[in-house]
Amino acid sequence: MAIFRRLGFATDYLQCALKGAPTMAPGDIDSRMVQLENGNIRIHVSGTGRQTVLICPDGPCGLEHYREIIEMLGRRYRVVAFEPPGFGYSQLSFGYDHSLRAGAEMIENIMDATQTKSAILSLPCVAGFMALDFAFRRPERVDGLVSVQTPSWDDFQNWVDVIDSKGLGRTPVLGQLLFWATSQKVQSKWYAAAEPHRKRRQEIVDVHSGRNQKECVFWFSSTIQALSGPDPFEGRVLQKPSAILWGDKD
Repeated sequence: MAIFRRLGFATDYLQCALKGAPTMAPGDIDSRMVQLENGNIRIHVSGTGRQTVLICPDGPCGLEHYREIIEMLGRRYRVVAFEPPGFGYSQLSFGYDHSLRAGAEMIENIMDATQTKSAILSLPCVAGFMALDFAFRRPERVDGLVSVQTPSWDDFQNWVDVIDSKGLGRTPVLGQLLFWATSQKVQSKWYAAAEPHRKRRQEIVDVHSGRNQKECVFWFSSTIQALSGPDPFEGRVLQKPSAILWGDKD
């Protein structure tokens, strides 16, 4: 199974490689591509605050969807925003496996690349697991943690059982190929489920459509394959200022 899972993750790399180097669309938020161990990552830095907030969009959203949030935070904080490997414009490196360890290493690499000594981490959904893992590994670099729509580990597994009831997405290689072929359709359904208000949903879709189509595929399949098994945080307590933001409609 481990071999097939690695093959599935390699499919992610192949898809991004076939897309070619991303080019920003007109009107995209100011950013740069930075080559890190985890991949060629899209990073935005703004604001002049003494404290840094590290954020990333909740896929399939991109930095453009977070424009107002970035501007608002930038009035008080220095903001480092990025698109995770394999999402949006960020291309993942060969061997990136979407694991908690890989995510924690990505966070540290981004902080190093932006000369960020420490930061408040505010990463959404499954990226929140990676932020929590990093906080346990490198507490001296974490000023605080804001968990945004990140469920408990068990609730996440239950949610995956509902979303992927037939287990196709959790099947290595098959799951990646399936999401590769249906990426745009899946993303449209995702927005429809996340935003029931028709006008607001159309605004989100319009922003998404305006982004250059060289962006990577929304790699939900690899994420649920990597983040499975027993709760890695059970019994552990984070000694950092923390807050949880949760919407009951999720």
